[in-house]
Amino acid sequence: MNFLDIAEQIASESKGLDFGALDSLESKTQQWLQKRRGRFTASEFHRLMGYRSKAEFPKGAETYAMEKAVEALTTESDHFTSAAMQHGNAYEVEAVEYFMEITGIEVEKYGNEQEFIELGDDVGCTPDGRIGYKGGYEGKAPNSKTHLFYLTNVKNAADLEKHCSNYFWQVMGSMYVTGADFWYWVSYDPRFKKPEHRMHILKIERDEAAIEDLKRRLRQGIKYRNDKIKELDAFT
Repeated sequence: MNFLDIAEQIASESKGLDFGALDSLESKTQQWLQKRRGRFTASEFHRLMGYRSKAEFPKGAETYAMEKAVEALTTESDHFTSAAMQHGNAYEVEAVEYFMEITGIEVEKYGNEQEFIELGDDVGCTPDGRIGYKGGYEGKAPNSKTHLFYLTNVKNAADLEKHCSNYFWQVMGSMYVTGADFWYWVSYDPRFKKPEHRMHILKIERDEAAIEDLKRRLRQGIKYRNDKIKELDAFT
């Protein structure tokens, strides 16, 4: 759950609201949004990675880079939260705690303790959680049909890239930004009757070849964004 979603959830409560805590959280939200503006972030790295094996910059990546240029040139962004996103946000902290309970692995910096991690001036990520200095956690709380698909079809990193390229590149990108060696990708749905079906856990190891491909596309994206900004400056 990101800081914006947390702030929206708290703002919706009608009773027992700690306004001092809300003010502090809203301040964190604004700081988080400001740090992200104009940067390429792990949750959207997949938009750069169409036709991974080809050298040219895909059209979809151009669109993403253009959006980053717009963010760098403006002061506000529109944010949309769907019903599915709200469901996922509501269960993300519960998922982390369930993960720790069944694995015995300690996760830090989750929930409202999440941090945006910067890599230089152009790239960053907000991990769902950190596991020591060399690991991380990315959790999803999808609808039950999607969770069943993950349980039965996504068994390893190759399956994740094939069926969920957005999450594959989010995980690889997070490892690139943080320098981590491994990342847990988790799907959680407490509505399943059997406890063993409620959580699907993959440990994804750092893939240097994939990260090199990502770095190449990031260089292209940064150049495209910067060129668009320079084009505008040329007219002023």
